[in-house]
Amino acid sequence: MAANKYNVRAIRNELDGYIRRTSWRNFRGRFQGLDIDLQRAVVEYRPTPNGKGSKKRHSTTLLHALCSCVHATPPVPVDLLQSMVEACPHLLYSNRSSRTPLAIALEHRAPLAILECLLAHDTTRQSLYIPDNKTGDTPILQA
Repeated sequence: MAANKYNVRAIRNELDGYIRRTSWRNFRGRFQGLDIDLQRAVVEYRPTPNGKGSKKRHSTTLLHALCSCVHATPPVPVDLLQSMVEACPHLLYSNRSSRTPLAIALEHRAPLAILECLLAHDTTRQSLYIPDNKTGDTPILQA
């Protein structure tokens, strides 16, 4: 399957729908059925808002979106989060969205398994020292 921007956007929208409905089985099947290049493109894709009056410039990455809903019912499976991190490990310390996935997970009081997953894949431990643009605190202070 080609990784053109329209295909990536359609897949991201489909996965966002699965997140809203907490349909983790469908999310897993769709995401894991993609080749690695398409997985990376979908995880990194940041939808732009519709409409001229919107103040929000860009949405978050798929990894950031999963970290925002760690207390959904049923909860986000750790293996899904791990798949996202393995596809795009650089997003753990990327501050393009102004918040790292670790900061978002801490703010939402994520279960320990999710925090362990995020920290286990951050081999440089950079995410521990990046200040949150919202609070100014590093994840260590936030915890």
